[in-house]
Amino acid sequence: MISEPPLHRQADAALLARFAELRDERAFEELVARHGPMVLGVCRRMLRHPQDAEDAFQAVFLALSTQAKTLRRVRTLAGWLHNVSVKVGFKLLRGNQRRRKTLESAARNVEDRRPPCPDLCRALDEEIAALPARQREAIVLCELQGLTRQETATQLNAPVATIGTWLARGRRTLRERLVKRGVSLGAGSVAAAAARWGEAAPTVPAELAQQTVRQAQLFLTGMKASTVQATQASLLAEGVIRTMFLSKLSTTVGIVALAAALVLGVVPMSGGLGWLSGTKAGEPFQTGAPFRDDFEDGSATDGMPVTWEPTAIVSNGTYRVENGSFVLRPTVAGGGLLSLARGVDAKDVSLRTQLRSIGSSEGMSLFARFDLTQGTFKGTYQGGIDSTGLAYIVWNDAQLQVHDLDLIQTSFRPANEDVVVQFDVFGDSLSLYVWRPDEPMPTTPLLTVNDDRFSAAGRIGILTDTAGVGGGIFRYVEASNFPLPEPSSAALGSLGAVSLFCFALRARLGRVRFKRG
Repeated sequence: MISEPPLHRQADAALLARFAELRDERAFEELVARHGPMVLGVCRRMLRHPQDAEDAFQAVFLALSTQAKTLRRVRTLAGWLHNVSVKVGFKLLRGNQRRRKTLESAARNVEDRRPPCPDLCRALDEEIAALPARQREAIVLCELQGLTRQETATQLNAPVATIGTWLARGRRTLRERLVKRGVSLGAGSVAAAAARWGEAAPTVPAELAQQTVRQAQLFLTGMKASTVQATQASLLAEGVIRTMFLSKLSTTVGIVALAAALVLGVVPMSGGLGWLSGTKAGEPFQTGAPFRDDFEDGSATDGMPVTWEPTAIVSNGTYRVENGSFVLRPTVAGGGLLSLARGVDAKDVSLRTQLRSIGSSEGMSLFARFDLTQGTFKGTYQGGIDSTGLAYIVWNDAQLQVHDLDLIQTSFRPANEDVVVQFDVFGDSLSLYVWRPDEPMPTTPLLTVNDDRFSAAGRIGILTDTAGVGGGIFRYVEASNFPLPEPSSAALGSLGAVSLFCFALRARLGRVRFKRG
């Protein structure tokens, strides 16, 4: 009989299986010991305070404890843990540095509404997490965990030469993204910085490791944490688990929607979203019908297809159509302009705009369920991005206080480039997509949260909100009671075909692997 190898020689997949099936605490301890230094290193780079870093560390492994069964086929656990560490770090940053501002505040600083501009360490971790999966995994294994290319190739089941290609592409992408964030580095410098952090990975305190393993067992059984620190870690873990679930759900819904579009056939969309409702650009808006307003008729107030009207709640400047775009330009420092679509009330709505900021803009947003009942403002949801690339989903209460639901720093720079933003509000699910006009629409949202504060129908609108005197340019605004697809019919059809093919191929390969196993 062949004896089982000791735990420290077993692969991550085997340890995950032992923990998932047998609740083997020793297997989880080995995973914490094996990957803990890398996770703690990321948490310390993301967060300034040691206690915050330890809370985030525990939250990452609590999330791992609940996902052990689903992760047994993951190519590399290290890449997954790095990604989750960055997500948890952002969630804790949001909790510690919430924006306290109103829509009518007279003097505001853009730095007050987002985490401090990250230094190189945090920026590099953020951009590593945003890399394509294979590039991210190769960089995490080689640079942060110090594996050789041969060891990495074994883990990823790929040729050594392919690992070299993934590393080179990942470093090049990191360099380009860091340059956009104002950090100038060569490819070699990126690799050197990542490798240096890997070599300096902190030692996980024994007490922290033991407490993490204990809390993981309690977390799985649903028992309440007994300390403030453990409670914080549990809340963080629950938040990131919910976000991951919603992202997977969004991907599934997207594939189903694309399949339906492919089966039913997609007609040209040059006339806007008339293929859903019969309303075309240049025709008056019909209540409840989707529309696209491209402002090419030179007016935003002629009812073709809708009338955009200023609102007294935020109105400190000029609303004009210039060169085929709707320009909202506040005339006072710290002012904001909000424009609502007259007669449009929607509970479930998908909103899209292509925008660019003028000067220093605190935010350009899409509004959903704007509740102004009998002249009294009750609240609203808004999703958007500011001139520095901070993407966000927030809600506004009846006192005009803004509360974060989710936000993340991105590489987009609306001050220097056009950006497409799509805000979907369906039931209690809120999702935000952001991409560049010359790129395909992402298959998964950048941000996804659940919230049920405003469950009734409300008006829709657009906002530009500035720190100094600036403004926002909106190239077009689209609205639909169905999630808006890829902006062109050809792209939609192609994407639907590719999605169906990939889905079928993946299912087929999965059956083959199962039979062979």
